[in-house]
Amino acid sequence: MAHLEETKQKISKALSKKIKVNCAYCNKEIWKAPCYVKTAKNLYCNRDCQNKHYKGMVISREKFNCAFCGQEIERQQHKIKASKTSKFFCSYDCHNSFRSKIKKNKIIKINDKYSKVLIKRNDLILEFLIDSEDIEKVSKYVWQAHRGKGKNYYARANESYKNPSFSIHRLIMNPPKDKVVHHINGSPQDNRKENLLICTQKENMAFTRKVNKNLLTEAEVRGRWHEL
Repeated sequence: MAHLEETKQKISKALSKKIKVNCAYCNKEIWKAPCYVKTAKNLYCNRDCQNKHYKGMVISREKFNCAFCGQEIERQQHKIKASKTSKFFCSYDCHNSFRSKIKKNKIIKINDKYSKVLIKRNDLILEFLIDSEDIEKVSKYVWQAHRGKGKNYYARANESYKNPSFSIHRLIMNPPKDKVVHHINGSPQDNRKENLLICTQKENMAFTRKVNKNLLTEAEVRGRWHEL
């Protein structure tokens, strides 16, 4: 009996702090905490009433044409207000294709053998070396500079929203999924084939550690990588 009385007292104290309001859908009287009453526009007695109310609401939309393919699309008012530009797209692929035309990376051909890709990051313009024969492969994507450990920068791109981003050195070397690409001279901005080596993650760490400690030279890494 004492336990029941204690629970009744706790319930009465909790109800005394709450405010009586009406459900926005079925108009049933419910008790809600003051913090919910102050912040929420509509309050509901359960999830079913909330879902039914949302289904009955008419959400204002506006019609636009996709900025890339011209397909007619609709956008809600809050998305239109939140947009920094007046351009809307029907899919991520259209958005990515539009960006590739506007923000295409500048590729400068140094000579018949080597070229460099210019990538802007804030106030910096970073140069990534590639072989001239890889220009056609690299120019299909929009590359962005991502900071790695220390002062190193890696060039990465997205093919579509369904696929994860990939690095420029993996595009050039096309290694198996269980392998990584090692930069022999330690610079991820040098993506010439003569500077790239396909190996395992364990070998990659061994190369980096021994070269940093001056236990191996770049030439020895090229010749002895299979021994590590």
